[in-house]
Amino acid sequence: MSSHSGFTAKSKDWKLVYHEEFDDKNAAYLRERIVKSWKSKKKVIELINS
Repeated sequence: MSSHSGFTAKSKDWKLVYHEEFDDKNAAYLRERIVKSWKSKKKVIELINS
């Protein structure tokens, strides 16, 4: 069980394992679209481990 209430309360809490910093919101949004377009779990794991 998680430590919060609301719609996702029945889910386990998330753990941050990777982050990137950007100079502006648009650059961050474009990077997010690229990563979310990947259909390969292996590619995402490689990003996290890099």
